[in-house]
Amino acid sequence: MSNANAMAILVGRMKVHELARMAGVGLEELVTVVLAHRGGTSARRATNDVSSRRRGSVGRSSERSPGPAGPKSSAGTPFPALGDMAGQATYRQIHFAIDRWLLGNVWEQEGHNVSRAATRLEISRRRFRELFARTRSEDPGPAVEALEGKPSAPLAGPALESLLPTGTYRTIHDGADRWLLGHVLEWTAGNLTHAARHLDVSRKHLREHLARVGMR
Repeated sequence: MSNANAMAILVGRMKVHELARMAGVGLEELVTVVLAHRGGTSARRATNDVSSRRRGSVGRSSERSPGPAGPKSSAGTPFPALGDMAGQATYRQIHFAIDRWLLGNVWEQEGHNVSRAATRLEISRRRFRELFARTRSEDPGPAVEALEGKPSAPLAGPALESLLPTGTYRTIHDGADRWLLGHVLEWTAGNLTHAARHLDVSRKHLREHLARVGMR
């Protein structure tokens, strides 16, 4: 019996080239692995074995899991009330809230696929996993004392929701910075020391972010 015929019997109705394409290997490598198993080995097990061998790690976790225990469902993660947070939240708390919204929605929209989500946001898969896990496990911390000079009227949040379909991780966070830093500096009359202290960042950190988004 030829290798091709033996493969056809082992995988049932699935064609050899279809199984090879699904496993991401050539026909010869796939045939070698499957024939090394007993006749009762399933096509699914053979496929997983080939894929693991190519990655050099047997039993490696699926690309669908961004963290050790997998994510909680975040379907329809609502946009945070950033207008209410501004003036009484630190820089980290604002961006933490944006990450929860952004990563949760992209994760759902990309079918729980780490590679696609990371590619869409233009960050590495490792970075995506780290950020996702952080927003599901860490406490962003308590609110700070309300900033003096903040108007009592409700503040509109940044227009970031329209960026969700095409925006990258950087462009969305830069948009948030222009909005947040612009308002905080206005409320502190341009006093960098006061603004940095309220946002709980160093003056150097604040200057770097201002320069990155083209603000003086």
